[in-house]
Amino acid sequence: MSGILVIGGYDPTGSAGVIQDSCIIRKFNIPVFSVVTAFVYENTCRVMEVKPLDILKQFKLAKEEKINFKVLKIGLVYDSNQLKDIEDFVNDIKASHLVFDPVRVASTKYGMSSLREKDILEFSHLLSPVLMPNKKEYFELFGELSPDEAAKTYNTSIIVKGIRKIGNSIVDIIVTREGTIREIFHEDLKTHDVHGTGCTLSSLLSVFLFKGFPLVKAYQHALLEFKKNLKNTVKAGCQKIFI
Repeated sequence: MSGILVIGGYDPTGSAGVIQDSCIIRKFNIPVFSVVTAFVYENTCRVMEVKPLDILKQFKLAKEEKINFKVLKIGLVYDSNQLKDIEDFVNDIKASHLVFDPVRVASTKYGMSSLREKDILEFSHLLSPVLMPNKKEYFELFGELSPDEAAKTYNTSIIVKGIRKIGNSIVDIIVTREGTIREIFHEDLKTHDVHGTGCTLSSLLSVFLFKGFPLVKAYQHALLEFKKNLKNTVKAGCQKIFI
């Protein structure tokens, strides 16, 4: 049996973190197992505290499931020690694809992870995940390197969300470690007040990579499904949440 392993935080709102990841993936009838890196004491208005959990015990249980984890989707990683444990696990199971959407700072500006840019770049160079930063996160990671230079330097594929805006369209850019560059134009979906958009989009990308689509096609399908999911949101507290 093949499936997807999701690694990330537990968000009590259910609209982000491993709960949202699992719900999205199971809609496509794909087996999924979750490894929770931290319990995040939060609601849609604020983060109160982040408490790390033991992920090695969870990895042991994941292996006992006898699932061929073709795709690993990684979100919140609490610190560099957890990232090293994830690296060891990835090397052990030999997944076909990694999707890494590093969650370091909440939308409310709360610092959720002590990962440094250096930690993420070293991990990326070794394991070649698909990194999914937004424009601000991209420049924090790569500075003035162009996306194609960054992909070649760190041996990783990169999807930069919202690299620029043209009229009513948003432009995302996909650069593969093999050197392919593609711009993706889509309408501005105005998601600033929706909780868990990064988790949702990266989970959808994981689904279509699992289904065997190449990266650009997988991302295009993920965007279409993401737009459909935005129709199923309700206001809860300070933001909308997916239902």
